[in-house]
Amino acid sequence: MILDAAVKLFQAKGYINTSMDEIAEAVGLSKGGLYHYVEKKGDLLKDIHNQILDTFFERVGRAMDGEESPEKKVVKWIEAHASVTHDYLGHLKVFFTEIDNYSEEMLLATVHKRRQAQEMLIRILQAGMSQGKIRVDINPRIVSFLLLGMMNWLYIWYRPDGPLSLDEILSNMKRMVTDGFEKDRATGKGEVPHERSAGKDACDVQDDEPYSPV
Repeated sequence: MILDAAVKLFQAKGYINTSMDEIAEAVGLSKGGLYHYVEKKGDLLKDIHNQILDTFFERVGRAMDGEESPEKKVVKWIEAHASVTHDYLGHLKVFFTEIDNYSEEMLLATVHKRRQAQEMLIRILQAGMSQGKIRVDINPRIVSFLLLGMMNWLYIWYRPDGPLSLDEILSNMKRMVTDGFEKDRATGKGEVPHERSAGKDACDVQDDEPYSPV
């Protein structure tokens, strides 16, 4: 209840402009009563941050558990990732917009988790290429950036009460991704590209930026 109230206030007023008095009032507690549960305002931002990361890895891991097909794993990933956006839309908005107020510990955790998620996705793509299930004329690292960018930025334009349902949006996303993976759409001889073919410096710069929950 306290965390949900903090999410709403951080969204409406921003982290810096929200006081502990306002959070206490929103949940019907005195300021002293609030401090019984929360030591400082920064703890609430950290809890929002951790909840997003923990929920993402739990849902994606559970969705892919037992699935052998690499391309189906990617589809399961997309569905699980979108479910986090739908269920934690406010949390995600705070996660992204308040990144300048993260502690060093939170920033390091974000970078570490994003790299962990990206390497997991790259391994899935490489497995699909090795098995002949995914076209081999694409760079798995570049594709991982594209997929994560598409999913991470869903929170910007997705509206639960909008004209398109989440299922309709997902249908388009999954069709675009799976069609793009098809081998008969490849145009070259299909030699497996080196994962750094996009340029080592470009990947290194992007790897240092903590601008995603994963």
